[in-house]
Amino acid sequence: MSHQYDIEIPVPAVRVDVKAVVHRPDGVNESTFVLLLGHGVSNDLNHPLIRHTLERLAERGVAGVRFNFPFKERGDSKPDSQEVLLDTFTAVVNMVHDRFLGDPPLILGGKSLGARVAAAHQVDHRLAHGMVYLGFPLHSPNDKSRLGGDDLLSIRVPQLCLQGDRDPFCDLALFEKVHQEIRSSWRLEVFPDGGHGLGLDRQPPGEDAEEILDRVVDLIVSWARDLPGS
Repeated sequence: MSHQYDIEIPVPAVRVDVKAVVHRPDGVNESTFVLLLGHGVSNDLNHPLIRHTLERLAERGVAGVRFNFPFKERGDSKPDSQEVLLDTFTAVVNMVHDRFLGDPPLILGGKSLGARVAAAHQVDHRLAHGMVYLGFPLHSPNDKSRLGGDDLLSIRVPQLCLQGDRDPFCDLALFEKVHQEIRSSWRLEVFPDGGHGLGLDRQPPGEDAEEILDRVVDLIVSWARDLPGS
């Protein structure tokens, strides 16, 4: 069993409180992993991939937090600066330390923008036991000449990347060149016919939505069992 509750988290850098939802399993203790997921540019903490993943993970003993970045609270379409995005992750981490027995093992991640910021935060702060990316934005859809995977090369904890094979933000052939250079534990799982939301961006949801979510959660749970501290 698990429960969830809404909170607001202050981000001191911009003096804005961001909405967040905590997914807390019953029987949480100091060894319970907590997965923090940031959202993409065109969505928020309620994206079905983020929300349903954390709901199901909590039923299987993994705690989670999904949250908005400040630009989403303001109703802006343009993301905040990198500094503000990173400060938001820090504010969420601090909240977790306050509410989850002081120092739980953290997994940082997100979808698209959230994945990129999580990776950058880990490079700067090295607080996570592992990383989960629900679609990593390797490049813009219109320009594959500039790749954004450098932070992945600097991370020294296990990384799990779930990627759709039709994601316009990530050419898998180009991604192969990046992850061949990663020296830490790296696992890439490809979702056939998956776009930027692994297949959960479709409206209305496709008949395979439940199957996709089951696979996402199964992969995260099995991968997390091998993390240091598990």
